[in-house]
Formats: sequence, C-alpha cells, structure tokens
Amino acid sequence: MSVVSGSGDFLSLISLFFGSLFYLVPIVLIIIAVVKFYKLMKEKNEILKEISRKLDDRLDKK
Repeated sequence: MSVVSGSGDFLSLISLFFGSLFYLVPIVLIIIAVVKFYKLMKEKNEILKEISRKLDDRLDKK
C-alpha cells in the first residue's frame, strides 16, 4: 500500500512540475523579448543621437 502511495506522490509532483512549466515558459519568453526590444531601442537612440550630433557639428562649421 505504501508503494502505491509513493508512486502517486511522484506522479503528482511530475504533473505539478509540468503544469508550472506551462505558465513559466511564456513568462520567461516575454521577459526575454522585452529585454531584447529595450536593447534595440537603446542602440537605435544612440545611433540617432550620433547622427544628430554630426549634423549639428556640420551646421556649426558653416
């Protein structure tokens, strides 16, 4: 009787683990996407600031 109870606990732990993965994986993927998007926007802003600075320097020389 203890063997059946032990295997039932093991199966419930496995189902709990896979059930939690069902919710954790999308959350982790969303976090990764947000971080990647943030880095892209930061790089884009740096490039635009550099272009703006070069244009200002060019206009100041005239």
